Amino acid sequence: MPISLDMQYRFPFPAFSNGWFCVAYSNELPLKKVIPLRYFGKDLVLIALPIQ
Repeated sequence: MPISLDMQYRFPFPAFSNGWFCVAYSNELPLKKVIPLRYFGKDLVLIALPIQ
């Protein structure tokens, strides 16, 4: 089965992702509270700060 032109542009994937990924919604983040997460094999920290 031949690979479509669309698939040829998508594969192989790059070694590092180059996009944005949602890991939480703003309503899930209480103000000034640190939330540790682990996504994509990395330890992350989320914090929502008030806009001044």
